[in-house]
Amino acid sequence: MSESRSEVIADGLSFGEGPRWHDGQLWVSDMWNRRVVTVGDDRAITTVAETDDQVSGLGWDRTRRLHVVSMSRRELLRHEPDGSLRAIASLEGVGSGWANDLLIDANDHAFIGSFGDRDENDIPRPTALAMVDLATGVVSEAAANLSFPNGMVVTPSGRELVVAETRGARLTAFDLAEDGALSNRRELADLDYASPDGICLDQSGAIWVATPSYRPPDGTTHPQNECLRIDRDGRVTDRVVTEHRTYACMLGGSDGRTLYICTSPTSAEEREAGEGVAYIEAVRVAVPHAGLP
Repeated sequence: MSESRSEVIADGLSFGEGPRWHDGQLWVSDMWNRRVVTVGDDRAITTVAETDDQVSGLGWDRTRRLHVVSMSRRELLRHEPDGSLRAIASLEGVGSGWANDLLIDANDHAFIGSFGDRDENDIPRPTALAMVDLATGVVSEAAANLSFPNGMVVTPSGRELVVAETRGARLTAFDLAEDGALSNRRELADLDYASPDGICLDQSGAIWVATPSYRPPDGTTHPQNECLRIDRDGRVTDRVVTEHRTYACMLGGSDGRTLYICTSPTSAEEREAGEGVAYIEAVRVAVPHAGLP
């Protein structure tokens, strides 16, 4: 297994989520500061849009309009020409707990994960992956009984969607139809109690996985400062050691070979707004970005 180390390239975020490489820039949701930002090569952080709720997943439709997940309100927002974020779909009735990550496929289907509500032991119950048809605004259940569906990718063929099940410690794949329907559910990788969060795909079909914690059967939680590359056979081929716990990752840069990683010393559940102790870390890797997002 190859091992490398990332370095901090930007700070001053409250908690980074949903990193995306778009139009030659790194875009990030600054969750507790309730804004979407871009991060420049000079570490400068520029606010693109603000709202009054925590924000997470980011995605663009075929008209290149930005969409953002409003977490506690469980809404999908669209970035309007005047700079505002307007709710275009409510996720109530599909899934439970805070809404989270977002992936928009090539046919303008927006898939949105959620935390799941919590049982008497404060553990999230299984929940559903929601799908919003951006052409019609119709919200439906794309897949049920997922253990905290989180980061997602679509392969270059456009026919396979992979979702990280954070509480399930696995990557789960589905066949993706042109109408957004998911079928043929299967386990792509068992991560051996590591909790996958945000993910991204490279041209060899391997998936980079941010793993903020390791939860063995004894119920304890162990923070992890690493990002793992998982091949199609479920094997870990590369490991990036980070300065802080990893929560999401994205391949980008001019050649698609820079792995950007959202990190923080603590989890979102342990944070309060405005403390500004989250980071963007980066490392160069061998295989460039592929697929969506």
